[in-house]
Amino acid sequence: MKRFCTQILFFILYYTRIPALLRLSQKNTVTILLYHGVTNTHGGGIFNYRQKFISGDAFEKQIQYLKKNYTILPLDEVVGALLNNTPLPPYPLAITFDDGYKNNLEFAAPILKKYNAPATIFVVTNFIDKKIPLWVDRLEYVIGYGKKYAHKTTTEKIEIDNNLRTTFKSIATKEREERLTELENENQVALTLNTTECYAPCSWEEIRSEEATCITFGAHTENHPILTQLSIEETRDEITNSITTLRSHCKHISHVFAYPNGQKTDFNKAIKDIVEEAGCIGALSTLSGTNTKNTDRYALNRYTMDGTNSMRTFVMTVSGTLDAVRKLLKG
Repeated sequence: MKRFCTQILFFILYYTRIPALLRLSQKNTVTILLYHGVTNTHGGGIFNYRQKFISGDAFEKQIQYLKKNYTILPLDEVVGALLNNTPLPPYPLAITFDDGYKNNLEFAAPILKKYNAPATIFVVTNFIDKKIPLWVDRLEYVIGYGKKYAHKTTTEKIEIDNNLRTTFKSIATKEREERLTELENENQVALTLNTTECYAPCSWEEIRSEEATCITFGAHTENHPILTQLSIEETRDEITNSITTLRSHCKHISHVFAYPNGQKTDFNKAIKDIVEEAGCIGALSTLSGTNTKNTDRYALNRYTMDGTNSMRTFVMTVSGTLDAVRKLLKG
């Protein structure tokens, strides 16, 4: 019932032009969008039930909307402007992708290039180097295909995945790895990127082929851990090694870093200091909101675009309406 009432509220707000009014407040602030992927693939199991990958058709409509209503700029340009307090065009906006999925280049890049829309893709270097699947994808795969869950409905599997995901985010990386491996062994199934294309990363060859285009690449750690769960030494290695590896494959990389998970408890001053010492001019969180010269450059806000296949949801998200409603409902 609560979900239904929330949807009705969103519908009313959308058609009363509230998003258009809120967008006016973004004229002199920097909006940064966070995507994870774009795909037209329909995998089995419970693949993409969270809609972190949106459809190609939806993405193209979104880029058309952004080109009409915002000024899409390279991420480093807008972060540099915040650093130097230099003026930007009205409604400045940057597009980012996290993790480095193959579908970023297969489905999203052609659309971005078609509309000359710059974007920065933040890659997990061991995801590419060693074809190590991200743990969230391993979990989704084992719940979707595991022997233990074969009798469960799709709804039940999704609930199990959601609950385990929440639990696994709260435990140390080593323990999470052990529990996930145990779960895979119990279910006699494990995600292998060599045989499961829908979760695959892009390759270094593909990344290098984009260097002369509007696509830029940035560092997102080696293994995508929650950095506050690591020691300072481990955190430094995750950050600096990912930057070094990326630089060894690309002539030009972003001078901005993206935190894995990126919520308030996932980074702190010590981690921000390491990012700055590594030569980055800023870092991205996953906290909602726009950015000004007064925003902490090592905790920049982004609107997450997962689940925005509906144009209504997209407009509500990019304008900040969805975030404002959620905060109002929580309050």
